Amino acid sequence: MALPLPKNTRIKLINALSDAIYSASVFAGAHINPFSVKLAAVQSAIQPGSPLDQSLCEFLGEKHVTTFIQSELRSLSIAKHNLKTKRQDFSTMFTRSHAESISKDLITAFESLPWNYDFLIEVPGFGPGEFTMRDGVRKLSPSIRLVSGTQLKSERNQGVAPNALASLTPLDPNWNELGIYAQISVSGYLPKDLQSETMQSAHEQIFSLFGLLIALDILETDYLWINGSSARNVISILQITEKTSYHFADSDLDSAYQELANDLGYGPRFIEAIESTDGGDTLLKEVEKALTRSVDKRLCNAARWFFDSHAGNNDQVKFVQVMIAFEILLGDEKMGRETGLSTLLANRCAYMIGATSHQRSRIISDFKEGYDIRSRIVHAGANRLTHSEKVKFRHMQRLCALVIRHEVKALSEIP
Repeated sequence: MALPLPKNTRIKLINALSDAIYSASVFAGAHINPFSVKLAAVQSAIQPGSPLDQSLCEFLGEKHVTTFIQSELRSLSIAKHNLKTKRQDFSTMFTRSHAESISKDLITAFESLPWNYDFLIEVPGFGPGEFTMRDGVRKLSPSIRLVSGTQLKSERNQGVAPNALASLTPLDPNWNELGIYAQISVSGYLPKDLQSETMQSAHEQIFSLFGLLIALDILETDYLWINGSSARNVISILQITEKTSYHFADSDLDSAYQELANDLGYGPRFIEAIESTDGGDTLLKEVEKALTRSVDKRLCNAARWFFDSHAGNNDQVKFVQVMIAFEILLGDEKMGRETGLSTLLANRCAYMIGATSHQRSRIISDFKEGYDIRSRIVHAGANRLTHSEKVKFRHMQRLCALVIRHEVKALSEIP
């Protein structure tokens, strides 16, 4: 769905951008210096707080027009490239009409936002034979699906670039045909530095998916060393148009997340499931419920923090992250003020997953100990965890996984 640019706003944007480009500098005889283009007047052409402004902020941030223009100018060539040509003013090389033409092209491209992207990362351990896939695809939610490497290779389609300003290369066909990829579809905009709300949204969905897979014991994190540290799997980003897919960029996750995401392996529940008659279908249906039936984002947000608690080497940070997942799943600000947050969370956790009074009593005791450790880290700045605290951390992760499973199971009762 294209941006609803009012006619007067479009005219203001084009005129302001034309002035800015005409006053800019050019290097190598062909490239406008993005940071020499003064965009204050262009940015202010869209009223702050207006519906259009709010819509743009959702995937481009507060400096939406500035972000888009500066990013697109980086790949724009307006003449023959010549490294021997010194920096010159645009106005000495080109006419005002040239500036207006470039401005119109940029604003036309801006009007075509949001653009569609697919983010793909291989799911370690998964193969195409463990669960049912129709034509190499298993849909988990409207925006998330699992796709075989064979299917991705067959979908490869080289066509024309998405727009006249694009500088994209054909899709790299080097997919692992024996692998399964998580494909996250997001509408928005990716600047050339990949720093935008759209990129953040894709990361959050990937981490939520992996968090659910770990909590449901489809993937496990206990023996990461088995796979070694080679062959890091990056996120491949494709820009999608009606006729073709183009390789936009490859992006590494933060090193801690990259290592974890690359080295996950089969979980015990999944190994047992794939040996049954329905393969892993039953467990994947649990993932589908978590992604589609939850009335709010609480479960997916908690799964993301749960995934965070497995990444990196900072035990204190990871302990706090798993406790945040508990607070998302079990917290209630008003009741927490009345009864005490740790007491509320402990009791809700115990009565959610404890089957007997003895189990509930033990869970309450363990949870309060865990919350005390969390408080010492946050308020007293504990520098490290003792051995017993590390053992408690692992126990808290197991309890959190059980709470997530309980919440996923409860979704089955929703008509």
